[in-house]
Amino acid sequence: MRTITLILITVIITTINTAAQVNSRVSGRSGETTFGQLTISELDSLFLGKLDERKTNKKVITSYGMHIGQFKTLSGFASNTEAAVFVKSKNKSFELGVFLDNNDRYISGMAFSHKVFILRKYFNENSIIEPYVNYNLIYRVTYLDAPLSMYPERAEMMSVGKSRYASMEHYLGTGVEINVFKFFYINSNAGFGRYIGSIKKPCDPDPNTGIYKGGNGWSGMFKVTLGFRIP
Repeated sequence: MRTITLILITVIITTINTAAQVNSRVSGRSGETTFGQLTISELDSLFLGKLDERKTNKKVITSYGMHIGQFKTLSGFASNTEAAVFVKSKNKSFELGVFLDNNDRYISGMAFSHKVFILRKYFNENSIIEPYVNYNLIYRVTYLDAPLSMYPERAEMMSVGKSRYASMEHYLGTGVEINVFKFFYINSNAGFGRYIGSIKKPCDPDPNTGIYKGGNGWSGMFKVTLGFRIP
């Protein structure tokens, strides 16, 4: 491709020089032109160097950072405080963090998010708005003193320790990141999805033991975070 480009440029310049020489014979003026004084290596630097410069300007910058924030789902649980780290490259980002149950005050699970940014709107060098679509995964563990049962007294007698319930939630949604300073941004998103195994919204109890299991259903999710990234 580089050789073909040089050949085309040489042909064009040769044609220009020939026309100039013919014109000089008629008018008696010199037929030298600025193009005629350029060597092949100079043409290479002038034209193909510009192509290399454009490629450099398209270099993908990868940034890293963390955020803290609050999110709430409609799966029966209290609101949560989340801390996460992330990596962002081109128009995608991946986040992984842990969260605290604001009622029970213990770390109750992990959260993962994948964002695909739709566009980037600049207002100045540091103020940027980036809308996106995303997927959120929430893995949650809940501990109860005794199994959740329609016969609490019997369940307490049967219990030999805390009962552990694991649940999972999947959400698809949309949101926006807004850079307020060079390294800081705020984020807000909402989504809709499904929860699986929520003990806060249990299914019907076992007819023999009266013990409940986590239920399944549809839910919404809302999140607001404040983040820091480099660069």
